[in-house]
Order: sequence, then C-alpha cells, then structure tokens
Amino acid sequence: NQPKSGYIFEYAPIDLPSDFPVAKLDLHQLGEEITGLHTHNCLEVGYCYEGAGIFIVDNKVLPFSQGDISVIFRNQFHKAQSEKGKTSVWHFISLDPEKLLSDISIKELSQISNIVKGNSDFINILSPANHPDLIDIVRVMISELTKCSPSYHSVVKGLIWAFLRSIGRYMKAEDSPSVHSQYYEILKVIAAINYIS
Repeated sequence: NQPKSGYIFEYAPIDLPSDFPVAKLDLHQLGEEITGLHTHNCLEVGYCYEGAGIFIVDNKVLPFSQGDISVIFRNQFHKAQSEKGKTSVWHFISLDPEKLLSDISIKELSQISNIVKGNSDFINILSPANHPDLIDIVRVMISELTKCSPSYHSVVKGLIWAFLRSIGRYMKAEDSPSVHSQYYEILKVIAAINYIS
C-alpha cells in the first residue's frame, strides 16, 4: 500500500531536556483523517492501548491494533489514523538515544547511531504476537516514565539500550539506506516555511 499524494509535510521538532533527553506524551487519542504528515528531530516510540487503524510512515501504509508498538525514526514522515468513526489511544515516547547513551563506548554508540537512522525496509509497526519482548520493554519504559521512581533515569537508559539493540537484530547491514534520509535537506526548508507562515 502506498499513501496518497498531496499531503502537507510539516517539520515538528520536539524540544527534549538536555540532561535526560526523553519525553513521554500523556495518553494521546487519534481519530482525525490524515491530511498531512509530520516528522521529528528524534526517535518516537508508541504503544497502542486501544483501537486500530493505519500508520503512514514515509511511503508505507501499515495497519496497527491494540497492543502494537510504533517505532518512528528521526526525520521519518508519519501520521496515524484510527478506523473510521473510532478512536485509538496511544502513549508516545520521544527520545534522543545518542545523547541519552553518550556515556557508552564509542563502538556501541556508533552501532546505536546506525540503528537510530533506520532503513526503508524496516516495518515500523510491531505486534505482540511477533515481538512480545519489545512490547514488554516499551510498556516498562512507559511505566518507569510515569512513576518516576528512584533511579528511573538509569532504568530507562538500560531499557532504551536493550530496546535499540533488539531493534538492531531486525535490521540487516546490507539493507538500503532510509527513505527518509532523502528528505533531510528539505526539512530545513519546511522548518523555514513553517516559521514564516
């Protein structure tokens, strides 16, 4: 499936704290029809609590349902839409893994950076039937970010590292470069246009 043409494209940067570059959006309800796609300057991971619909990510149309997670890489154009007449409920986590994990070894950081770039063949919606381990990690991340218990920063860093290393298993080194990388230069223009409009 290919998304329709004629969408409005928007650059929507997310301002993350410099000391702990992770942010959790409260429950987010999706219901409106997709008229445009947006992209962020960070990785976005989502968990679907209820509902079903489609996620458009770059040139892919991907179905989602309750219990699925979304993995949207930096600068990938995306938007979700619930089934007609229904609403889906999500939690989203925005993060900058390279900054968050900057104290790990250079070799590890380089591997994490390659994972965070994504690739065009990666399927951005993962189901509990096929990836229960990843779904569990995301649910625990959301819980830690909600409760903010002592040492939660360290716990979340560990979970993000484990999540990204697990995602890396599904990406082959020979995969084609990310489709969204071709849009990177255009993002600067989009940001400027959005600023002056």
